[in-house]
Amino acid sequence: MSRKKIIIIALACIVIIGAVILAWNAFAAPTRIAFVNYQAITLGQIAKANDNSFIKLEELPMEKIGKTSKYDMVFVNGMGLRITDEQRKELVEAAENGTPVITTAATNPDNQIISVDSVDNEFLRQYLVGGRNNYRNALRYVRKFIDGKKLFTDTPGDPEISASSLIYYPSGNEDLNFASVAEFESWLKKNGKWKDNAPRIILTGQMGVADSLVSHLEKTGNMVYPVNVIQPFIAKGHADSVAPSAMINMAHGRCG
Repeated sequence: MSRKKIIIIALACIVIIGAVILAWNAFAAPTRIAFVNYQAITLGQIAKANDNSFIKLEELPMEKIGKTSKYDMVFVNGMGLRITDEQRKELVEAAENGTPVITTAATNPDNQIISVDSVDNEFLRQYLVGGRNNYRNALRYVRKFIDGKKLFTDTPGDPEISASSLIYYPSGNEDLNFASVAEFESWLKKNGKWKDNAPRIILTGQMGVADSLVSHLEKTGNMVYPVNVIQPFIAKGHADSVAPSAMINMAHGRCG
């Protein structure tokens, strides 16, 4: 084979490889989403809702805010955000240079940094009110409409506006939610989970995945009351009506 043909074949291979890489990056590469100033509880719920291996979630510490532009989407929790002028400048520059950024619950107007359009902003804010389906659809929305990926992409559903939830119960792909202790106990009885005179345990927080802990506690003869927010649960007398034998605060999903 002549040197000319070898060069032509080599150039053709380079072009093909380059085209494949470009196509992969444009249509199928993983979507990287960063979260700034999010509580571990919320991040655990969002991670639990993610059912797409092509969506990668990362917590971005404030000291690494300069790496914002490396992500396909950045969510910033503005509530209690402690950020220096230099860090704010880096975040603003990334947003102005094309990185999709949305800040929610900003207590300081200077931290209200948003670089997505009004439609995307409204959808994402509605998803971020919480609930596993909402979080899952937020991630799908980012991959499909913000990152623009065509492959390994699911169409997000509409935001769900749920009734106030006092108690949740882990169940399959979506937690069940109950507005009162009476409603939850009625559900326990209907589903064969009620145990007369069993120890009652209040479980607070969803820091990661607490499903296995709930299951284990039930199997060992307890009734578990997984509470979304403990303060009103106690202040409004719901805890008294449960008469718990124990409370596990900020459960991580394992029992030592």
